[in-house]
Amino acid sequence: MGMLAGITGLEVFADEWPHPARRGEHYRALQEELTGWLLSFGAFAPDRADLFVKSDYPLLATLAWPDADRSKARDICALAATLASWDDEADDEREEDRAGAVAAELRSLRGGFSGTQTKWEPLYRSILEGFAARMPARQFIRFTGCLERYIEGCLHWAGLQLTAPTTADVEEYARNRHLTVGQPIDMVLVEYALGIDLDDDILQDATVRRLQTAHVDYVWLMQDLLSYRKEVATGATSNIITVLAASGGGDVQAAVDQTHHVLRTKISDFEAACAELGHSPLGDRRELQRYIQGLKDFTSGFVQWTIRSPRYDPDEYACL
Repeated sequence: MGMLAGITGLEVFADEWPHPARRGEHYRALQEELTGWLLSFGAFAPDRADLFVKSDYPLLATLAWPDADRSKARDICALAATLASWDDEADDEREEDRAGAVAAELRSLRGGFSGTQTKWEPLYRSILEGFAARMPARQFIRFTGCLERYIEGCLHWAGLQLTAPTTADVEEYARNRHLTVGQPIDMVLVEYALGIDLDDDILQDATVRRLQTAHVDYVWLMQDLLSYRKEVATGATSNIITVLAASGGGDVQAAVDQTHHVLRTKISDFEAACAELGHSPLGDRRELQRYIQGLKDFTSGFVQWTIRSPRYDPDEYACL
């Protein structure tokens, strides 16, 4: 990793997310019952099975959604593990094949995962059956809509990689990156884990939407920051640091420093929206208070899992 020698700041500092993490009570149970079940579908690439197990998705589920009961934690863990593994394998496809693979998954989703178009279909179908059984019908529609938009965003990005694989346009990258982060799905799962279903007046409130946008931006910026070493090791170019460096004459350290600046701006935006909502007519709504705390818990847990997970360790990709 000689090209990163002397580069500092490829981490999330304590002041950039000051809320403490806590782990839910079902971690051991998920480890025991879920990993083998997921692997039994045969969807995961054999050369990635070891990395999948070491990535410890039960830890992600119980850190990021600590209040989920055992059944909900199982649903969330199964989806998070499958989406992450599918995304990793799609990234590994040759550029000319990637769009076709993502498009096939989108067709599969729109068909209710009812066939056998892709190897992932039976697993996704089983996972969604669990959500449908426990999630309020109205929330399930929002949830599957977010899932569809996420895969649409991945398809859009795969198309861009064919026509313009690199860019120095920071605003363009940010717009496209916003489409490929799974955070809108995760925010619905925060509701699901807490047993709430936010009313339309909350979901459509301008300040709530501003809070959600800041939260999404924080998460993808944090992901790019913490995954940069892995992406350098694997030759990937889809990272805000790469784009900022390209637009700034190749200065990687300056790009890292600028990423931290933007990250802190998004945290300030999130906290400002929280404070504004606390003094608004919605401020006394218990479900909104719990949702905001759930977003904080999610981010605290997600940061901790990302720091620990070998999914972001460049050494894990040396033999793939």
